[in-house]
Amino acid sequence: FKMALGVACTARMVQFAKDNHGACKNKGTKDILKSIQNTVLGDKIAFSELRQAFNTVQPKGLCFHELMQDSHIIKGSPPKPVPHPDLLERRKKLIAMEEDYKYKQMTKRMEGKRKGNTEAPLDVQEGRRVFSLVTNLLVTMAACFAFGYFASEFLVRNLAMRVLSAVVCMIVGVGAELYFLMKFSILSPPKAPS
Repeated sequence: FKMALGVACTARMVQFAKDNHGACKNKGTKDILKSIQNTVLGDKIAFSELRQAFNTVQPKGLCFHELMQDSHIIKGSPPKPVPHPDLLERRKKLIAMEEDYKYKQMTKRMEGKRKGNTEAPLDVQEGRRVFSLVTNLLVTMAACFAFGYFASEFLVRNLAMRVLSAVVCMIVGVGAELYFLMKFSILSPPKAPS
């Protein structure tokens, strides 16, 4: 690719354009010299146009390197390449896929049952979980009480002592149940359906 190359306008270039504008017979070169005259010092002049004007006029006693003295090169930005049509089409598809994915992520908890999805909604799952925890706790209480009541039958014959040992056994069993319940079941939230 070609980069638009230019040079900074100097007072010598403006003077060159003024001196040779009237004597020049070529219309294109005359236009170039006029644009150089109207250029502000330090602004960019196309190097190819300056060279073309110098070669057409061919002033006596002035070399091109003398005309370029006190000037510096100004590089233009390279032209942006045109992307391939296949890449543009692929980019559009990828953007559409990304937007679709974001939309599905945003709405996945709002949709009802999907095809092939037999899992219950989250509130029903939470209700089942709480019901099973309470039922398990009640069954544990009853079983521990029964164990304490009937196991103490061999040690004591007094009814009050048997009930007291059953209550102590029930408290120990419920304490162990609540410990494991808090450690494993309550602290870990239910898994969301995938």
